[in-house]
Amino acid sequence: MIELPEIPETIKYLLLIISYGMLGAGMKYADQAFDAGVFSKKIATFLAVPGALLMGFLMVLDSTSATIFLAVVLGVAVTQKIDTIAFKLAVLILILVPVVFRQVIEIQWVAFGLLVIAGIGDEYGNDWADRVLNGNGSKKKRKSLIESILNKFLLQRPLMKLLIIILTVTAFFHPIYLIAFLTFDASYSLVAWISVHTKTYRISTTPTKDKPTRAQKKTGLNKLSKL
Repeated sequence: MIELPEIPETIKYLLLIISYGMLGAGMKYADQAFDAGVFSKKIATFLAVPGALLMGFLMVLDSTSATIFLAVVLGVAVTQKIDTIAFKLAVLILILVPVVFRQVIEIQWVAFGLLVIAGIGDEYGNDWADRVLNGNGSKKKRKSLIESILNKFLLQRPLMKLLIIILTVTAFFHPIYLIAFLTFDASYSLVAWISVHTKTYRISTTPTKDKPTRAQKKTGLNKLSKL
């Protein structure tokens, strides 16, 4: 690990939490920009570089962040979710970090292996729940209460969060990393929520042949008043 100038622990923890939150928001922004077309793809691609550098810095800085983020990246790679230019660019940078700083980066291998398995399980579980939610393109069947609960549970990608809670309770991870990772997840979910509502708003305000927008109605009234 790299030794930084002495900084008060409170400041270190605050910066760590903010960094995790920024990374979670950035990842979901890129995801929704390319998959849902809600946000700007150019901005998402531009943000991929500083986001990857920030993640790489955290990985070099301490072994727990390296363990968590490498597990996240590997889990996404195994499930073939690296399918956009922004993610490919970010992953390329993150691959170079362990190579360049191989003498510095430390990985907690037991936790890393467990987190990779949890990450892969989260991705596959989320995909399955998403297919069930969307009816797989076929006629939707009424789900039982248990199926509905399981569906909502898997949509939250819970396995990695639960594992980090266990690793924290067993004193394998410092509690600050649980708070940081939950912040990462919360900011990820917040951007997802914003993207859904942004898309809904755009759809509701898109002009149609049968239903003119408020601006079109106003323009029509102005034309009538000039006649």
